[in-house]
Amino acid sequence: MGFVIIDFKKRRDRETLQSLVPETVRNVDNFIKSYTPEEGLPPNESECDAIEKELMSTTLAEFDEVAGKLWRAKQDLPGRRSRLVIQLKRREGKLFSRFSDDVAELEDLAATMMEECMNRLEDTEEELKVSLPTSTTSIDSAFDELVKDCAEYIEENFPEGVEGMKAYDDNLPNFDALVEIIETKKNEEYPAANADAIPEKLEKVKERSKIMVQKSMNKAIKAQLLKIEKDMSEDDTLPYLDEEAMGDLKNELIEAAREYAESRIDEDFSNDGEYDSDDSEGEDVEGEVDE
Repeated sequence: MGFVIIDFKKRRDRETLQSLVPETVRNVDNFIKSYTPEEGLPPNESECDAIEKELMSTTLAEFDEVAGKLWRAKQDLPGRRSRLVIQLKRREGKLFSRFSDDVAELEDLAATMMEECMNRLEDTEEELKVSLPTSTTSIDSAFDELVKDCAEYIEENFPEGVEGMKAYDDNLPNFDALVEIIETKKNEEYPAANADAIPEKLEKVKERSKIMVQKSMNKAIKAQLLKIEKDMSEDDTLPYLDEEAMGDLKNELIEAAREYAESRIDEDFSNDGEYDSDDSEGEDVEGEVDE
């Protein structure tokens, strides 16, 4: 009777061990199907691999603990454990497969957003290039504002924002790398370009200032000449000259005044004393100096 009881217990242990493998596999499958990320972001491939390794290790440890108590079926344990290991290996990668589409969408989103940030960087540079030389404050402000705008853009459109993008996956475009590029342009590239642009700009300022002064002087001389011509054309006479001789004298004096004025300016007199009063170049100079 004792042998019958022992045989019954042995059979029961073997049946329990036999059912333990599929039960364990079902628990693993349920974990994979129901896994929910704590932070709301889908786990990337490396994170899925780490989760699965921990799951497999824990599962085998729990199996060994339960199976070790079924000592009457110990001769079946190696074979059952090998089957469990095979079943677990077949499930490697299934967790990531479940989230792969979500991960791909996030990767595409991150790539699109970083492309937009690079486009914004390009726009900022185009605006700066046409404004050089300018103040250091203007350069700093332009790039600082760019970093701020890009960070706000990512915060509004990527799950968990900038920190989420940084922590999510090394394969994602790196916001820190973008900031590093911007800082290099802000602190090295554009200060150097700004310094290089100053001498040429100063020469333009000097040349335009010279033109402005010349125009102003020319205008004053021409205005005075017109006044002189008008005064000489009036009915002043000399008692010892007749009308014809007086007219010849006035014409001679006017011509002498014209010759003297021409020697003092670099513009040609024409149209009986009319002159070009366009001061546009002078107006440009003021703007250049204010920069």
